[in-house]
Amino acid sequence: KIIYLLSIFSLMSVGWGCDEGYTELLDIPESVTVTDSSNCFFQSDLDVLQHLISINIETSNPYLDENNNGNIEPLELGRQEWNEGRLFVLECLYFDNEYNDWISCNLSGQLTSSIGNLDQIQSIIFKNNQFSGELPPEIGNLSQLKILYLQNNSITSIPPEISNLGNLEFLLMDSNELTILPENIGSMSNLISLSFHYNQLTEIPESIVELSNLSYLGLIGNYLTTIPENICDLNIDWGFVDCSGYYYFDISFNQICPPYPICDEFQITSEYFQYTSECVEYPLGDINEDGSVNIFDVIILIEYIIYNESSNVLGFDINSDGEVNVVDIISLVNIILDN
Repeated sequence: KIIYLLSIFSLMSVGWGCDEGYTELLDIPESVTVTDSSNCFFQSDLDVLQHLISINIETSNPYLDENNNGNIEPLELGRQEWNEGRLFVLECLYFDNEYNDWISCNLSGQLTSSIGNLDQIQSIIFKNNQFSGELPPEIGNLSQLKILYLQNNSITSIPPEISNLGNLEFLLMDSNELTILPENIGSMSNLISLSFHYNQLTEIPESIVELSNLSYLGLIGNYLTTIPENICDLNIDWGFVDCSGYYYFDISFNQICPPYPICDEFQITSEYFQYTSECVEYPLGDINEDGSVNIFDVIILIEYIIYNESSNVLGFDINSDGEVNVVDIISLVNIILDN
């Protein structure tokens, strides 16, 4: 009887008897953090991890096999954090002290739609993997997600369903193959940081200026030719750099032609930082860009001053004093008379 009771106590002490839908696992890798005392893991979360492993069995990093049994098991896929049996953090690029090196999971192909089943996850870091193609629409199911890092992959598009991620604060997708951003990206009201350096973007959605909490926007090295008209509406520290020395707004090395917006007395880019070989140089005051300065440009300028509240839009500031007003009309008339 004493041996039987000791056996029962031993089972209880390791979390024997998980709730329905949870599985007990005792062999916890060092790369896994469990913030409670339970060894019970939600089976659906484990299934997603197993699916990611199964479809990447040819490319997965063999160093992930921490127990050296010849198989990569769900808890061995990258660095993980679990709380009350649910997966909160999945990081497939992390520093391993044993190997003194960065470890990537080497996941490839299109990100599986099963990722949408991780409905409690708050952070996904898949930097430096080999993902390609489109992000699955199911990514919009991750309602608790705050951090999504997908730098250095080959992802080509983002589905409009990403706008469902109302809690997302950081979306970093540098060095991918994106050509367009979702038009509804402006509805993601909690976004703090957006970074799309070194993609193939040709335009910025106008809705991006609606991101009232956005403090960082990185767009270096794309194929952009225009800037949203109201870009200065963003609450960015124009002209300032963060602790790493990066500008809070950087649109360098695109194909944007002058003139350039001035936001909080800071010109957001210059010809020095743009590829302007394809730009057509219009005469000063040629507001409608028809190749000549005439009464039609005066009419457009007057209408703009009457019906628009913004004080500075590209080529409307004829005398370059930082504001658009009646003085610019006088300057424009003088240009016509001089000609």
